[in-house]
Amino acid sequence: MSSGGLVSGLNGLSKAIKFKWFGWPGFDVHRNDMDDLRHQLADQFDAVPIFLSKDLSEQHYNGFSNTLLWPLLHRMPDYSRSHVSWSEAYLEVNELFADTIMPYVQDGDVIWIHDYHLLLLPDALRRRLGNKKDVKIGLFLHTPFPSEDFFSILPFREAICNSLLSCDLAGFHVDEYVQDFLDSAMKVLPGVERSPSDLHYKGRKLIVHSFPIGIEPDDFRSRIESEATQKELMMLEKEFKHKKVLVGVDRLDYTKGIPLKLLAFDKFLTDNPQWVGKVVLIQLAIPTRADVEEYKKLRQLVELLVGNVNGKHGMNLQT
Repeated sequence: MSSGGLVSGLNGLSKAIKFKWFGWPGFDVHRNDMDDLRHQLADQFDAVPIFLSKDLSEQHYNGFSNTLLWPLLHRMPDYSRSHVSWSEAYLEVNELFADTIMPYVQDGDVIWIHDYHLLLLPDALRRRLGNKKDVKIGLFLHTPFPSEDFFSILPFREAICNSLLSCDLAGFHVDEYVQDFLDSAMKVLPGVERSPSDLHYKGRKLIVHSFPIGIEPDDFRSRIESEATQKELMMLEKEFKHKKVLVGVDRLDYTKGIPLKLLAFDKFLTDNPQWVGKVVLIQLAIPTRADVEEYKKLRQLVELLVGNVNGKHGMNLQT
């Protein structure tokens, strides 16, 4: 089970309504095993797999999505790299998702698309829907939406705007991202009309709104109250008794600023030596995208900084 925000958010929803998952299994599947996996996923999770070859998934996921799109969406173009084959893979995967989903679509269905990996999927589905006029499509972006300056260098920017305008509802985390998308769509596509937070284009109306995502509180409560968690808390209280404890929980991603946090902790201890031995930073850094070069470099940098801080000030940092 993935530890990402998308799965965490939808797990709570799965307790309230019934829906069918569509997604890539996360690994290359031999053709002789595909039918068995389809049946297992259908029976256990009501899920339908979209099979991608190792090369296609690498270029779509690690390539276009996470080496090109991710940094641009986060307004960090210095981390972005591109390749023609990545763009072709991104297009192909979005079309494959549409081909797999369509046989299951019935009149009156709601199709909910998630995140930057599938920004072209709404348009791909609309082109296939034909007479199924009452099928609703929504998309939620789990990342920022870039401001106009950064959107102007985004590949497929016109196609992305056109695809989002194929939805009935587009959701973003905060109002700032909503406004950035509204402004970008108005400038990129001629004929788009706005009134005032909705967009109208080619006879379609797109509602654009912010939906701050949260946690599943019942799961957190049950884990906090569990015997294992209580035992761990007692051990931590004993280990760090009479000390100030700073805690960070982040994915090991360059958008999270972990190196800056470590440098700030180092500066604090250097400028305030009276706190050495009295304050501890515990940083939980969850590895992600280990096959992407920028993330390999980030991990090496974080490990180097941790060693420097501990070597300079003593054991004031736990990882």
